[in-house]
Amino acid sequence: MYVRARERLSYGAVHIPFLGQASKSGDDTLFTKHKRGYHRYGGGRVDDRLKELRENGKLSISDADIEMLQRIANIESRGCIQGINSYDDSFMSMGFMQWTIKYGKLQRFIQHASDAFRRHGIELDAPRKYGITTRWGPSTPIAIKGAQKPNNLRSLDWAKRFYRAGLDPDIIAKEAAFALMVIEETKNSIAKRVGSEFLPYYQISVILRALIQETFNHRPAWLRKALRRAIVRAKKMGKVSSDQFLEMVRGAIKQVYKENGKPQSAENLVNKTKFLKLKGVTC
Repeated sequence: MYVRARERLSYGAVHIPFLGQASKSGDDTLFTKHKRGYHRYGGGRVDDRLKELRENGKLSISDADIEMLQRIANIESRGCIQGINSYDDSFMSMGFMQWTIKYGKLQRFIQHASDAFRRHGIELDAPRKYGITTRWGPSTPIAIKGAQKPNNLRSLDWAKRFYRAGLDPDIIAKEAAFALMVIEETKNSIAKRVGSEFLPYYQISVILRALIQETFNHRPAWLRKALRRAIVRAKKMGKVSSDQFLEMVRGAIKQVYKENGKPQSAENLVNKTKFLKLKGVTC
């Protein structure tokens, strides 16, 4: 899901409990209706929920990875552990990293936690696939059982199912592990295209990891272009610190996005990964 779509949402305060009432209430008024779907965010902050799961022995994860996922979620889900969006062109997105139906990421996630998703009435319908037209060509992700067409997933019933699923502790734990796997895949993909010079800085800086992941998620080609510029600048300067390299990447992202007419999107990426807590936003 692209940052530009999410930027249209209002960032008002929403107070929703993590488990219990929010997962059972099904209060329709808590889902914001749009012309062709719904959105809802809540369940508590990502860092709080992941630490709780770790303390309860349900998740093994480092403090650095929790911080990275929180900074990523600041863009993806307002910093909340759960968010669903069924009104944009991805048909259904869920989770703190907003896995989408359109390109099959949500289906991959469901595969990683199939038993838990089944408890919420969500199952894959392989080998049946959707035929979705995108700006980059056709996409044929695995279909969801009970949703004949991807547009069916825009209903309130599906919004409620996916929202409840994203508050399930078993699914949250699986999502954290899945997210770290996807982030590792992203890092390796970028390194193949731009080289490994950024990796020492990447390993040191949690903020840089979050920024690179989210910029790649928004515009892969623009991220690679910006990263190449930062690498060239760092080489010219000789030895630079991880903080200096982070600033170079931030500057290069802003420059590339400005050249492509999207300066506000760059500000969104930089600022929301910069701060661990978003001002005025609660979950």
